[in-house]
Amino acid sequence: HRRCRGASARGALRLAAGDLDGAIMEFRDALASTAAAQGEDHRMTADAARNLGLALFRAGQLDEAHAVVSRSLTIRERQLGAHPDVAGSLDLLAAIEFSRGDFEANRAHARQALSIYEGTYGADHLDTINARLHLGVALEDTLPQEARELVAGAVDSLERVVGPDHHQTARRPA
Repeated sequence: HRRCRGASARGALRLAAGDLDGAIMEFRDALASTAAAQGEDHRMTADAARNLGLALFRAGQLDEAHAVVSRSLTIRERQLGAHPDVAGSLDLLAAIEFSRGDFEANRAHARQALSIYEGTYGADHLDTINARLHLGVALEDTLPQEARELVAGAVDSLERVVGPDHHQTARRPA
């Protein structure tokens, strides 16, 4: 159990430092250790799989990232149902699918993530706002009106949450 946490913490540090190869190595170790110690269907195994998937995604290893995050999602859905951790896996999976050019799956998973975040946290939570932005980007080419509405709503919510002068919401002079 201690080995799992140590490898996961080292992976997070390496990921934050931009050492993707080192992060992937540590997260692979964490996933193997966690699955051996806790079982293949344990929530901690799902967390370790998601961490590895994120590092693989950032490294551009999209096929493996998709497989690992799908594994995380399957475990989380079975263990948790409609839970923010499930939405986190859905959101990451949607980003991977967008990068792979699988836009239909991207839109479906982005919608599911947003639905869970809205149902759990409401409209003005940062996770909900980010999910709304992600879905807006996903819909840009196919449903531009809905995309604009989602992005505008996300910006309005972000202004309420962090204020109009925050660097993410400050409007540039015309």
